[in-house]
Amino acid sequence: MGEWGIWDAVGLAVRAVGLLVFVPVPVILYRTSMRDAERRRTMGLSAESPSMTQQRTALLRALRDEPAAADLPELRTQALALRAKRPISLLALVGGVLLQGGSLMMSHRPGDFIFPVLFLLVVGAAALRFDRIARAGEAFLRRYPADADADADADERS
Repeated sequence: MGEWGIWDAVGLAVRAVGLLVFVPVPVILYRTSMRDAERRRTMGLSAESPSMTQQRTALLRALRDEPAAADLPELRTQALALRAKRPISLLALVGGVLLQGGSLMMSHRPGDFIFPVLFLLVVGAAALRFDRIARAGEAFLRRYPADADADADADERS
């Protein structure tokens, strides 16, 4: 370990900010998932969400073909859950990039670059994939707004 330079101090500060951004992500994700599970339970659905691939396939199919009226509430629930989790995934990506970027700034040997670069590639690809799935949910909600169900429920109660 040599003396600390300016890049070491900047890297440490960047990692500290990344940690502050990244630490709340699991808690926020847990709370969002619990709200989603509660919404699914109140609709009489399984509390477990389908996999991301299943959600994307179902939403894209619904955008391509007219979905059955009975399927709309579940599809809306999936789309709303994806919309709620989209900013969380962005927060996780930013936190991870800051953490690993700070590590890169503090690296002094060529071998120290391998893990941060691999991490950034894997997390970046995962974030892009999730964003693509979340955009399918957004497109579904634009075509079949969630407020339509709430209006129909309010009319039934009147």
